Amino acid sequence: MDTGLAGKVAIVTGASRGIGAATALALVREGAAVALTSRKQEALDEVARQIRAEVPDARLLAKAAHAADSDAA
Repeated sequence: MDTGLAGKVAIVTGASRGIGAATALALVREGAAVALTSRKQEALDEVARQIRAEVPDARLLAKAAHAADSDAA
């Protein structure tokens, strides 16, 4: 099934675990480039490592950010 996501760009907040990490993986599997965001860089780096282990050519950016606090960036 063609989802039409190949070549698209997605931003996933809360990507360091749970539904966010699963969503990021699903998007990457469909060919999207994905920006992973969460408050903890170390956790994002681990999720990015796991995704790349499963999808070696994944296009990922993992960057800590607090979506609810503009001063935290």
